[in-house]
Amino acid sequence: LYLLIASFLALIVAYFLTKKVAKVPLISAIILGIFGGLTIFSGNDLFIKMKPTLINLFFAIFLFVGYFMKKPLIKHLFGEAFKMKDEAWMILSLRWAWFFVFLAVLNEFIWRNFDTSFWVNFKVFGVFPISMIFTISQVPFIVKNMKKRG
Repeated sequence: LYLLIASFLALIVAYFLTKKVAKVPLISAIILGIFGGLTIFSGNDLFIKMKPTLINLFFAIFLFVGYFMKKPLIKHLFGEAFKMKDEAWMILSLRWAWFFVFLAVLNEFIWRNFDTSFWVNFKVFGVFPISMIFTISQVPFIVKNMKKRG
């Protein structure tokens, strides 16, 4: 319940500060609202355990669709953070799509084979380091493919 409230408060604060709502946090908050609500009203934690799988699959499918349509959709998520050629954005999109598939499969494996306490610890102490390691591993590729400014 606290996570649900915090997510929506963060969206509201971000909107008042920037006058826009970022797509990724909005989608995550909506899915959290649906699955968090189902968990609260049903008393079954299955829904909240499935949420990360569905969010990760949503982003994977989004990136795969962009890849197969030859549109680097991840470029829009990063905005103006850095400039690269579309070919590099396509490679990065594919890498992130597969990473999201990996996270979805890993979440399914953990919640189906371990108790809730282990799953919570995995979510709190496992997913963030795994994501950071993956993100950092992409930095050399990004730096190598960044367009020179000026």
